Amino acid sequence: MANPIVIDEDALEETYRDLADATQAAARGEHNECASKAADAKDRVLELHDNATTLEEIDAIDD
Repeated sequence: MANPIVIDEDALEETYRDLADATQAAARGEHNECASKAADAKDRVLELHDNATTLEEIDAIDD
């Protein structure tokens, strides 16, 4: 099982915004815009994961 990670709330909200924009674009039939926003969200999630601190690391810092 992967270690739980800590994610900045503002960065998470930006990701949700990208997903909401992708959904709205899909509903309007704007397939290119939808794909672009979905790709942005995917890149943001990967970046968040790569740069995240694990709870294990935080516990090590607090000790």
